[in-house]
Amino acid sequence: MTVSGPPPEEERGTRWPLVAAIVVVVVALAAVVVAQMGGDEDADTTTTAAPTAPETTASTPPVTEGPTTTQSVETTVTTVTTTTTTPTTTATTEPPQAEIPAEAIGVSGADVVRVDTATGATEVLHPFVFEAASASKLSLADGTLYMHFVEEDYWFTCESAAGRVETLDLGSGATATLAPGVPALSPDGSTLAYLTAEGCYPDPDEPQFFLSVYDTLVLADPAGNEISRIPLSADSVEPPTALIDLVWEDESTVLVWSQDRTYYRVPTDTTGPIDTLETVDLPAVDVFAVHDGMALAAEFSDTGWGPLQLVSVADGNSSPLGADVSDLYSVGMSPDGLAIVSAAEPPTLLVGVDLATGEIAATFEVPWLSGIDW
Repeated sequence: MTVSGPPPEEERGTRWPLVAAIVVVVVALAAVVVAQMGGDEDADTTTTAAPTAPETTASTPPVTEGPTTTQSVETTVTTVTTTTTTPTTTATTEPPQAEIPAEAIGVSGADVVRVDTATGATEVLHPFVFEAASASKLSLADGTLYMHFVEEDYWFTCESAAGRVETLDLGSGATATLAPGVPALSPDGSTLAYLTAEGCYPDPDEPQFFLSVYDTLVLADPAGNEISRIPLSADSVEPPTALIDLVWEDESTVLVWSQDRTYYRVPTDTTGPIDTLETVDLPAVDVFAVHDGMALAAEFSDTGWGPLQLVSVADGNSSPLGADVSDLYSVGMSPDGLAIVSAAEPPTLLVGVDLATGEIAATFEVPWLSGIDW
């Protein structure tokens, strides 16, 4: 029995090229038919694609699209800004509040005392420093107390009538005499000014006693070494026109006034005489302190000093301080420009008096101090 095997090799090779050629012809005819139909119908996308023909260039059927209406869509673009928040300090027209020193130094009778400005209480620092004497017009600088020192019955002799400029070392209690006269230390402590007298005259009311004729302003360093001497007048000075007191207006100007309340502004570089300078128009007051053009003052009469008032050094306008005190006063100024006041009637301590606003930080009922500063 004869078994048939696979066809010879040459037979197998000739059939497959024939089949491929037939397929290519069929695909080409289909493409022609579709082109003639004008692309009215879309080709069925589910039809299995035929094998790709070798790079046949065919025109792509045109696609006709209906008119398209594009609706305008309003688009809002939101910009997100990164903001860095910085703490804001609100500006204020009020100046920073000056600090009240914790303590002051005063003179009570014969004792030098420390004054607690929070309570008004006093503590003896140096007991019985002054024997049969008293001290006033205190100025404190670098642990040294400057004062107008007068002995008991100082009016009995011409030599003692003017009193003297005395210093006290607060640490040791040692005292020293710098010159005869009435002192005032500059706000920065660099210059000592004092009124001194070349002579004296009998008290008109009690001729057995003597009064000083302060006729010269002296500028010195803190140790008392004289810098300049400024006379009141080129002529002789009579009691009504003699100087009676002084206060520093600022670091370079001293305000002095006479018994008849004529006021002179004396620059430290003045050579004199003082009575040739322009006068300052102030009411008839005694001035205890000046800061930034405002003076703390009181009217003086034979019965003592009246209520405290604030006076503009520029124009002389005055207003009452509002403290119900009078009679004797002692006044000191802090480096920041706040006053401390001891008044005799009634015995009162005013702490932190602002000369710009008239405000008083605290009031205490305490015995009168003949001198005070802080």
